Amino acid sequence: MIDTVDLADRLGHKPTELSGGRQQRVACARAQMSRPDIVFADQHTGDLDSRSWAELRGLLRHSVEEFGQTIVM
Repeated sequence: MIDTVDLADRLGHKPTELSGGRQQRVACARAQMSRPDIVFADQHTGDLDSRSWAELRGLLRHSVEEFGQTIVM
């Protein structure tokens, strides 16, 4: 999952040391760990820049395609 969210280089960092986009990727990875059928993505994303939002959307799309999950936003 760490490779999927591209955070291997940040494993030694605390959440407060990560950017908003990386914090969202951590949240996404945590939600995916148990491979739930439905993921409720209710985290606030309004403060993400367009690139970070696109990356997060891509991760969620990957979850739908790879794991057959339903994402509710």
